[in-house]
Amino acid sequence: MRQLRFLDDMTVTVLTSNRIRQPHGAGGGQPGQSGLNTVLRQNGNREPLAGNDRAELKSGDAFIMETPGGGGFGVPR
Repeated sequence: MRQLRFLDDMTVTVLTSNRIRQPHGAGGGQPGQSGLNTVLRQNGNREPLAGNDRAELKSGDAFIMETPGGGGFGVPR
């Protein structure tokens, strides 16, 4: 997880994948966890962003990126 807090008004544009679909496993492994993009407003409100999206942030707002987890390898025992 990465959180970036902005000191000036800014436009954030994200081009990310695996926000809807889970990352594939290999060799029978289970899929990984999907990622999540969120804007955290200075007042505490959270706004989800799509994988490919943009948002206008004000000074004090933050962008949070939770990267997807990798899929597993091999059949689970």
